[in-house]
Amino acid sequence: VAGMVRLAIAEREGRLDLPRMAHAARLPESAIEAALAWLAAMGKIALSAGEQGWVAAAPAPTEQPSGAPDEDGAQEALARLEYILGEVAAYRRAWPTLSLTELLR
Repeated sequence: VAGMVRLAIAEREGRLDLPRMAHAARLPESAIEAALAWLAAMGKIALSAGEQGWVAAAPAPTEQPSGAPDEDGAQEALARLEYILGEVAAYRRAWPTLSLTELLR
């Protein structure tokens, strides 16, 4: 996700295409959103909501005056990301062995 953000900053004025990112990573958009929230909380990127979606930028030095990341936000985003990735992994393990009826329950 960080690599896709770097590319967006360098080539698309920071505009993030979440569906495209999710497709490239073969993950749900919610996982991409959680990863972006973690990157922002860690001070790696600055995120803003634009008229056409999310926009990322390199963080300004003044955005984290103490130089410390937002630990609570980072922990929350990481917990959300771990949960989503766990669900994706469980679904992928179940997919080849369960019937359609069982999968849709």
